[in-house]
Amino acid sequence: MLEKVLNIYETNEEYFKISMNGKPSIESAIEDKNDIPPGSNFQDKYYKIISINGQDIGIIDYIMNYLDEDAIYIGLFMINGDFHRQGYGKAFIEEFTANMREKGLGTKLMDETINILKNEGCKQASLWVYETNIVCERGTAMTRSEQAIFTNMCMIYNEDYILVQDRQNLDWPGVTFPGGHVEYGESFVESVKREVFEETGLIIENPILCGVKQFQTKQNQRYVVLFFKTNQFEGNLKSSKEGDVFWIEKENLCEYKLAPDFLDMFNIFESDNLSEFYYYKEHGKWQKKLL
Repeated sequence: MLEKVLNIYETNEEYFKISMNGKPSIESAIEDKNDIPPGSNFQDKYYKIISINGQDIGIIDYIMNYLDEDAIYIGLFMINGDFHRQGYGKAFIEEFTANMREKGLGTKLMDETINILKNEGCKQASLWVYETNIVCERGTAMTRSEQAIFTNMCMIYNEDYILVQDRQNLDWPGVTFPGGHVEYGESFVESVKREVFEETGLIIENPILCGVKQFQTKQNQRYVVLFFKTNQFEGNLKSSKEGDVFWIEKENLCEYKLAPDFLDMFNIFESDNLSEFYYYKEHGKWQKKLL
């Protein structure tokens, strides 16, 4: 547990520079885990990691029955820096306090003071609520809406041949499939038909949704790429400013300079058992999953 705690601490360096004049360590995590305020009992202390969908997003440190019967005193509430400004901290506290009130185990919040570290997402809190069970520690609190960007990509195939594009965009160069952004108010299917026509000159029919790729941008937007495939097309092939388009045999794909991680994405297009390519951050570094 302490290593997970330290990982969360290390994503909040600014907090520790201010509160401790230094960097967090295993020793400081042990101290936090064992520290209790004067007059409290250690058996009433809870030091827990908050998880959502298997990811550790924060830490909560609280004391039961401290200074008042059936009161919970929260001494530390910290969100993993990779999840700052995504609404998790606010949602957790709102749902936490709402659950306390709904159960009728207190008539008011006696004293609520939350000091938010500017431009960070760490919170050092002294929060009074009434409850003996902390239901939110299951990690169910999260926002119901978020900003998103939708794009598409289409594998056009003819038996053992696939149509590829040598993408020239410096953000993601290399051989990939044609595709682009979904316009505001546009249907997903119509958007992929439009993008394919603009980039290849081909008119496709019956594109089948076969997978998805997603990740969070630096602006905390969910970036979604919808994977389609079809073998129904007509028209004359022509390239665009996005890059040259040409047919290759599937088995020769690895001979080309591919866009980063495109081979893994190709496996999603081809597999009957995989449907998602998922980027996520762990310990401050990007990881990927094929699901």
